[in-house]
Amino acid sequence: MQTEAKKENKIKGKKLWLKVVGVLFALFIVYSIGESAAKVELEEEKVSYDQLVEKIEDKEKEMEEKENEVEKIELDIGSIQNEYDKNKAKLEEAMKVVAEKDSVQKEIDKLTLDISQKQEKTKKLDTEIKDKKDELASIQGTIKEKKDAPITLPAGFFTVGKDLPAGRYKAVPNGGGGNFFVNSGMKVNIMLGNGEFYEDEYVFYADEGDEIELTLSAKFIPVE
Repeated sequence: MQTEAKKENKIKGKKLWLKVVGVLFALFIVYSIGESAAKVELEEEKVSYDQLVEKIEDKEKEMEEKENEVEKIELDIGSIQNEYDKNKAKLEEAMKVVAEKDSVQKEIDKLTLDISQKQEKTKKLDTEIKDKKDELASIQGTIKEKKDAPITLPAGFFTVGKDLPAGRYKAVPNGGGGNFFVNSGMKVNIMLGNGEFYEDEYVFYADEGDEIELTLSAKFIPVE
């Protein structure tokens, strides 16, 4: 009886040990499976994390490149602004010069018009003077010189009736030019001679007692 009980206890102990071993084996298998699954999951997470870090680094590089581009553009803008300010100042100066030029041009145009008007007036006066000279020459052409010899007087003061007989004379310069006055210019006051402002001959009446003043030598030719 005792031997059978021992055998039975021994069998029960083996079964218990087998159960324990089975449980331990099952736990080992479960642990191995869980560890493998966890490792796979961790590996996948590691891959995702690395990819994310790589993407972040790429974005940071892109951002840095963009920041560099922005800095370059800002420098370009600053350079353009400086150039604009310089050109603006030059433009303002140029506009000022143009305004002054316009003002000067208006003044020049006005003076040119005045000169043109003066030239027209001078031309008209020259024509009138020429006409008068032609008229005078025509009148003087009708004067007949007498056969009496001309009287030459040097520069100086003379009295009609003493130095020059009374009568009608044509005074002509005897070379050079100068003033010819009769009675202090009240009767005759001309510039006798050859030139634009001189008379090359002058006809007058010399009355008894007239005072003649000459600053040149002149011939007095008797005329009818």
